[in-house]
Amino acid sequence: LLQRMAGTPPFRFIITLRKKVLSMSNPEQFPLSVFPPEHMGVSPRSILRFLDRLEERRLCMHSFVLVRHGAIISEGYWAPYTADSLQRMYSVSKSFTSTAIGFAVEEGLLSLDAKVIDFFPEYRPAQPDEKLEKMTVRHLLTMTSGKNPSLLLDKTKDRWIKDFFNAPWISEPGEMFLYVSENIYMLCAILVR
Repeated sequence: LLQRMAGTPPFRFIITLRKKVLSMSNPEQFPLSVFPPEHMGVSPRSILRFLDRLEERRLCMHSFVLVRHGAIISEGYWAPYTADSLQRMYSVSKSFTSTAIGFAVEEGLLSLDAKVIDFFPEYRPAQPDEKLEKMTVRHLLTMTSGKNPSLLLDKTKDRWIKDFFNAPWISEPGEMFLYVSENIYMLCAILVR
């Protein structure tokens, strides 16, 4: 892999199998062992196929760490990045929230097809709203809720749920993608409930 990709800037991939923990502010708190992928039931060829697809699509990658059963089984960095490079992260709450939703679904605590309004019956309008009755957890996850809360609302106030339900509809749920941070806030509120 090193020979094949070394001459392919800017996608040069450097594999390191470090017998130490992942670089963190306090590594002693997060010890991770390092094992070959096949020892953890993962084919090295499947990892290489994944990396090939990244290269084919010319995605701008900085790093890749694959952890299975609490052990690092593959790790690499695209030059000029290293394990110690600091990374700017945007919208990371969406990744954590969707992972938490996945755990909740797996544990049978909720369904992707659950109606959002059922988690917040106190916000159900007196006059039935057909779109509101259709909106599901899946719509929030896929940014297809159909809602469009104002970017100008005071986000410091503690009324995000109310503002979300009062926001205008721009489409039927599931019809149109619109990047709306409040969708993620609503997923967090569902997890809390």
